[in-house]
Amino acid sequence: MLAGHLKRVFTGGPAGPAGATLAAALTDVTAGMKAVLTAPNLAAARAGLGLAIGSSVQAWSASLDALAALATTAFGRSLLTQADAPAALQTLGAVPTSRQVTAGAGLSGGGDLSADRSFALAGIATGTLLANTSAGPAAAAPIATTPAALLDAAFGATRGTVLVRAASGWSALALGASGYTLQSNGTDLVYAAASPGAGAVRNDTAQNPNAAAIAQALANVGALFQPQGRLTLTSGVPVLAGAVTAAAVVYYTPNGGDLALIGTGLATPPVPVVFAEVSQALSDATKSPGAAAAGNVYDLFAWLDGSTFRVTRGPAWSAGATAGSNTQRGSGAGSSALTRVGGVLVNAVAITNGPAAGFGVHVGTIATDAGGATVTFNPGTAAAGGGAAWIGFWNAFNREPVAVFVRDSNASWTYAGTAMRAADNSAGNRITFVSGAPESVVSAEYSVRVNPGATTAYGFIGIGLDSTTALAAGAVQAMFYPNSAGGQGTPLSPYRGAPGLGLHYLQALESSDSAGDTITFIGGSFMGFTAQLRF
Repeated sequence: MLAGHLKRVFTGGPAGPAGATLAAALTDVTAGMKAVLTAPNLAAARAGLGLAIGSSVQAWSASLDALAALATTAFGRSLLTQADAPAALQTLGAVPTSRQVTAGAGLSGGGDLSADRSFALAGIATGTLLANTSAGPAAAAPIATTPAALLDAAFGATRGTVLVRAASGWSALALGASGYTLQSNGTDLVYAAASPGAGAVRNDTAQNPNAAAIAQALANVGALFQPQGRLTLTSGVPVLAGAVTAAAVVYYTPNGGDLALIGTGLATPPVPVVFAEVSQALSDATKSPGAAAAGNVYDLFAWLDGSTFRVTRGPAWSAGATAGSNTQRGSGAGSSALTRVGGVLVNAVAITNGPAAGFGVHVGTIATDAGGATVTFNPGTAAAGGGAAWIGFWNAFNREPVAVFVRDSNASWTYAGTAMRAADNSAGNRITFVSGAPESVVSAEYSVRVNPGATTAYGFIGIGLDSTTALAAGAVQAMFYPNSAGGQGTPLSPYRGAPGLGLHYLQALESSDSAGDTITFIGGSFMGFTAQLRF
């Protein structure tokens, strides 16, 4: 019917003139349809029909055509009905990135599961292992444990326990009774009374009546033993080859071995111990009675401070209930007095901050410099007025010879006095040394070119001990008598003797004849003052 109406309207057919309006021609059409037919454009017409693209109907899409062409499954279609993303992930069996894997005790690593993760054992201290030594549940996490702690946890911490392999496993063997020895019974290790085999020697009075003699012989090893250490002023150099001046530290270093002697008291002989080099600072007041002072003589003692080997400085020789000096040790409490135990010299009285009486073996003696609390080893030099020598330490064991040479480099000097004086009137023509034992022997020689000038004049030379005016006992006075005008000669004065304990010096001496003639002494290469001593 609508088609017929439209035909009449637009063609002017029998139902009405061609010029009739569209509205008049649609008198029998519904209002909704009239609105569609009279819509000004397609969008309005579609809206009138309820077919607005984007709100009433979906616009054509190639993607939707492609989806419509897919052969979907019921499972795939079910994903479209999930309430939210977590529900969809659960349906798919996926793990969300919020899930974490955490390293437990003793492990490192882990993290969220957005990627592959790994674990590693955490580091532990060197010398430890992972173990559970707690008294808690067997499933407790292992922790870093020392072997000692593990053994204690497994077998107990009783002193003297021995770990042995029995038939059923490892077990702890308790310490045997006093006097019992660890023996094999052919199957296991057991403690049992000692039963020596043929030819064995037991060191006890029950089976060896000479046990006491054997024990004494073992104790006497210390008395027969020569310690293998030396005092020195340079670390690691037991025998100095050159001068060391004003040293603030004295060392006791191995020499030909690493065994030393330590005291065991006033009733038993010293015994040998292995030692490494030790040092003794002259400023030390912790393991010595106090800091050293200038111009003093001290003894040094080897001893065991608990389990630590030390060499400690004793009091100054001048100290003690009976005061001493630089040539004589003091005595009594607070002194450096010595006594022999098993033939070895040890400290007779306790030393403050050091060994108890008899526990320190005397290893040497030092003399501090006059100008400071230091020690010097100087075997002499050539210098104007003489290059004085100073040997400031002495070893009780393993003494070595030292050749001392002093020279006055002045070309010449004169003296007209009849009394002995220091050569060239100088303390530089001197050799100073210290000795810790009275039996130490020193040899010396002094020689210088002498020119008396007159035929009847003559000059004397000699060596003094701790004196610049007197010839030493043990020295020979030498003279030169020219017997002709201008005659010159080189006399030699020798000395040999035991100067005694402590700090001493040998002095080159000279004098004129009884008439007081002026004598010329010629130095340089024509003069030399030598000595040989052991230090």
